[in-house]
Order: sequence, then structure tokens, then C-alpha cells
Amino acid sequence: MGPEGIHRKTHSSIVEIGVARIKTTVTDKNSDIDCLVKTFLSNDKNMKKIIVSSLFNFLNLPDFTFVGIGIQNTLRKLESEFGLTCKNAVEVGPGTWNQHLAVQKRLIRDIVSTQKPSSPIFDDWGNYLLNKDQIQLAAWNAHFAFRIGNLLLDALDYYP
Repeated sequence: MGPEGIHRKTHSSIVEIGVARIKTTVTDKNSDIDCLVKTFLSNDKNMKKIIVSSLFNFLNLPDFTFVGIGIQNTLRKLESEFGLTCKNAVEVGPGTWNQHLAVQKRLIRDIVSTQKPSSPIFDDWGNYLLNKDQIQLAAWNAHFAFRIGNLLLDALDYYP
């Protein structure tokens, strides 16, 4: 559970690099990654040189690609505050959406075959009960994100 009582989708595992044990977390928020890295680097019990080089090595593994919305901002912070760089990072935020090739645009048009309601965008989303249009918009957004995720996984030939 994250701040403000919001449930977040995360997956964690332990990675051992040399003598350091790193808890890796897949999360939907860049701020969570910032907190994890700052906590990790400021832990006096850990051997800082090993941790920094281990984290640097992890972020620069050739077989891993870090993908996110706003990930470039997070990476700039990591580099300016800790000197850490990342070899493979892909920004998938709105600024990249216009850079698709014609084939990718056609795939997205196939996915987005329904009318997206626009009226609830400016509604009060803080209400305890959402109206029908808000629920429809939230469901549409979730479905769209799911389908785009599947396209990305298919493009990477990733099948768990």
C-alpha cells in the first residue's frame, strides 16, 4: 500500500551482486524508485562503494530495459544526485506518442475502436461515488493501457 492509502501494483525480488543484496521492485510510480534508491544509498549499514557500483552495474545491464512515463526525469536526478547512469531506458510518455510509425498507428487505431467519453475528464474525481461516464472513462483507460502493454510485450517477444 502506498501513500494516501492507495494500493499500488508492485513486484519485488532479491538480487545478490557480490556481497550486496538488492531488493528490486517493479512499481508504477517514479517517486517510489527515487525513494528506494535514496534509502538504498543512504543506508550506513551497507558498504557504500559496493552498493553504488552494484547499483550502477544493475542499471547498466545490457539485457534489461527500464521503461516508464517520466523515466528520463528520474534518470537525470539519479545522475545529478548520485552519479548513476542507466544504459537502456525508454520513455513512453505523451511526448513520444506522436513518433509512431504508420504501422504502429494502425495497430493503435485497431485497439481504439470505441468512442472515448470526453465529458467526465473535467468532473470531480474526488467524489466517493463516480458517475457512469467516469466509470466508463476509467475502464476505457485501463483497457487501453492493457492492450498497449500487450503490444509492447509482443514486440519484445516476452512471454512469461
